[in-house]
Amino acid sequence: MNGTFSVSSTPVAITGNSAALDLVSRDAQHREHAPTSLAVLLSIGAVTGTGSPSLTVEVQWSNDGVSFVSATTADTFTAITATGTALKQFTVKGRYARLKYTVAGTNPSFPLDASGYAA
Repeated sequence: MNGTFSVSSTPVAITGNSAALDLVSRDAQHREHAPTSLAVLLSIGAVTGTGSPSLTVEVQWSNDGVSFVSATTADTFTAITATGTALKQFTVKGRYARLKYTVAGTNPSFPLDASGYAA
């Protein structure tokens, strides 16, 4: 299953969440297939702001698509402070995943594209 989180091409300037991504896929016979891993790729454009702007992104998990939880610190990317990319693989801990992002600094802005691939 491939998917794009709702922060695609969005300048992130405040703390928030992406929309949920359903990780379960269905084959031609309508059988469900649950993945065991999720790879997330973050692409960050030109970072702006003062006071050491940083962006922290973590994957949150849910089994119902409504109530999300942070599982472990292993589900968090290293804080982002500059333009670039970050790729990380996670063990799936629920049917749904979303990104929680936290920004710090004065007037920070992080142009962010985020995509996921579940297998």
